[in-house]
Amino acid sequence: MLNTHLLGREFFESAADHHHGKPEARQMLKQNRAAVYAGGLVITLLTLTPIVNLFMPLVAVAWMVHLYHWIRTGEARGHPDRHRDM
Repeated sequence: MLNTHLLGREFFESAADHHHGKPEARQMLKQNRAAVYAGGLVITLLTLTPIVNLFMPLVAVAWMVHLYHWIRTGEARGHPDRHRDM
């Protein structure tokens, strides 16, 4: 559980920090703790798989950048102004 929390937090903060800086990245983390924890769980489970774990740093960064953009557009909270395909 601790590894899941730490991996999720670190990879998410690096993705969000790149766009906004540490204070806003931490605020986004606090507001979306469950989504970040779930992302960390996926990363943790995949690191337990032999051979796959060699590529996990790249996959983890891509996963958390995707999660960051998902949260940023408001889809994580069901924001009414999110982008929709019509």
